[in-house]
Amino acid sequence: MNKILIYAVALLFILIAGVSAISATDTNDTGISPDYSSLIENSNVNNDTVSTADKIKVTQEEKNTKKQAEKSYYISTDGSSNNTGSSIDSAWSYDYGLNTLKDSRYNNSVVYIQPGTYNVNSSVTFDEDMTLRIEGADNVVLDGGNQTQCFNILNGTISIHNIKFQNFNGGTGGVICSRANNTIISNNTFSSNHAKIGGAVYINGTGNNVTFNSFNVNYADYAGTVYLRGSDNQLTDNIFRENNATYSGGAVNNQAAMTLITDNTFISNNARTLGGAISNWNTNNTIIEDNQLEDNNANYGGAIYYRGDNLKTTNNQFEDNNANRSGGSVFIIGQDNSVQENNFTSNSAKNGAGVNNLGTNTTITDNNFTGNTASSIGGAVSNWNAINTTITDNNINNNNAGYGAIYLRGRNTRIESNTINNNTAFASGGAIFNIASGTIITDNIISYNTASNYGGAINNWNDANTLINNNTLSYNKAAYGGSIHLKGSQSNITYNNISYNTAYNKGGAIYITGKNIIIRQNTITENNATHGGAIAVEQTANKITITENNITYNTAKYNEKNNYNTELGGAIYNKGSQNLNITQNTIENNLAEYGGAIYTENTDNAIIKNNTITENDARLGSAIYSKTAENIQITDNNITYNNAFTKGTIYNKETNNTQITNNQITDNKLLGNNQEVIIKDGTHYTTITENTMKNNNNE
Repeated sequence: MNKILIYAVALLFILIAGVSAISATDTNDTGISPDYSSLIENSNVNNDTVSTADKIKVTQEEKNTKKQAEKSYYISTDGSSNNTGSSIDSAWSYDYGLNTLKDSRYNNSVVYIQPGTYNVNSSVTFDEDMTLRIEGADNVVLDGGNQTQCFNILNGTISIHNIKFQNFNGGTGGVICSRANNTIISNNTFSSNHAKIGGAVYINGTGNNVTFNSFNVNYADYAGTVYLRGSDNQLTDNIFRENNATYSGGAVNNQAAMTLITDNTFISNNARTLGGAISNWNTNNTIIEDNQLEDNNANYGGAIYYRGDNLKTTNNQFEDNNANRSGGSVFIIGQDNSVQENNFTSNSAKNGAGVNNLGTNTTITDNNFTGNTASSIGGAVSNWNAINTTITDNNINNNNAGYGAIYLRGRNTRIESNTINNNTAFASGGAIFNIASGTIITDNIISYNTASNYGGAINNWNDANTLINNNTLSYNKAAYGGSIHLKGSQSNITYNNISYNTAYNKGGAIYITGKNIIIRQNTITENNATHGGAIAVEQTANKITITENNITYNTAKYNEKNNYNTELGGAIYNKGSQNLNITQNTIENNLAEYGGAIYTENTDNAIIKNNTITENDARLGSAIYSKTAENIQITDNNITYNNAFTKGTIYNKETNNTQITNNQITDNKLLGNNQEVIIKDGTHYTTITENTMKNNNNE
């Protein structure tokens, strides 16, 4: 009996010890049950007992590395749901494989789709928090038969590579709709897909990347290929060709913030309304750089339409893009946007063949505008009702428009340090047409520009408060104002070098019909016109001051045969103006038939004072010719070495109340029969007093 009792106690002790050992292996050192997936991943671990101390040696980093190890699966055209999917020889079918892999149990997997064409009948939805890479082998084609979308990504981190998608049809995203974050779409080809929004891809999330894809002949109502929402998305190194949108974004429609669009090629994309290649709507902080945009078309923004703030458009190539209305390459509305270091070549539009800007605080700098054409305004740039625009350091050459290579309408525009050459206006303003207020045009080189009507270089038309300062304006041509036409009010033309310009009618350098205008401290030389070789003032001009300028070697149309016609005012021509002041100028070596230096007619209140008027030539009035004018003061001038080939150094005809006082009139040549220095021909109330007249003769 005792032996039996001892045996029973011993057996009970052994059972209790066994249960304790089993319990110890079921709990880890933290008291939390171990992760099942970790056990699957570490299935090669043997069944030997692992002590708690040994477990502690496995760091958390090592555990994470094991969890991140990718598992590989395969899909093929002859695959089956009966296979394991773990090898090419045991590949799954397309539908079974992807619908299986979307389960989170297959987290951190990669599926290799084998070569061939797959007819896709339904969309695969990814809605679990998992990571999956979908990789196509060579020549993998997924065909939607124009019936279905391919992928609907609601959650997880999904990447898609090396697949050709064709003939897919989805309401939002013809091929791929991603509302997740960190989606990668890379090295794919998208052809002949369509949708209502995003003909190929729709993205609404953060940190998504579309890169190294080719998008061809896709179409949608909005965004022929890619539609972006969210923030911090990237569109890089893609090719977009011949995609179409019914409304906006022939290739891309961006409504996301902080989007990067870089190193892409956009060719022959079309939108019926906005953004032939790219439409940006109410977006902020977008960067568009290093792209090639060619032969794209829309009504507004042939290549890019941007509505938003803080755009940076940098180092892009814009060529042969067209806007049926405005912005042949770029159309901008918003604040603090920048267009910098781009090349605009052979683009076209009705308005603004290169850039059409309606924004505030826009900067357009360091760009090349070459060979662009606007049928109406702005061969290179149209600034329409824009505020605080800066246009600096650009090369603007060989552009064409009705009005201005640069067209300005708005306020507070600064045009500085540009080279603006060889541009043509079919109407007016060969280089710049300004109808804005508060414009500053400074330190530019403006040469060889042509306008059919007014202002070969600059046409200031009803503008106010314009400063044209320290520019070089040369070899420009127009009918009126070979270089500058001033019709507005309160303009200041200062410190410019204005030379070798031609007006076929009036004002070889400057033509003035405006009010409250100051022409000061300019060098105006070797310009040519029929009337007013340098400056013509007429019609409605009022309160015009011409002071402290060097006005030399200008001609009122003197031909090679030395025949005089009826050209008037070698330096300055004035007709019909009021309150003209010509003071402290050097007026030298100018030539006309009447008025070698100055011709004035039908003028009321003109003051010609403290000028040096020397070595000018004319048939009548080698220095000054005045006709049917009233209240003219010619005083304190130094009038020397002028040549009258018929009559008079100063010639007055039918004037009223002229005062010629305190002038030095010496060494002038009088070659005609009438040797009077001052001619009075039908004048009334002419006062000639206190002048010094000597050595004037007919030698």
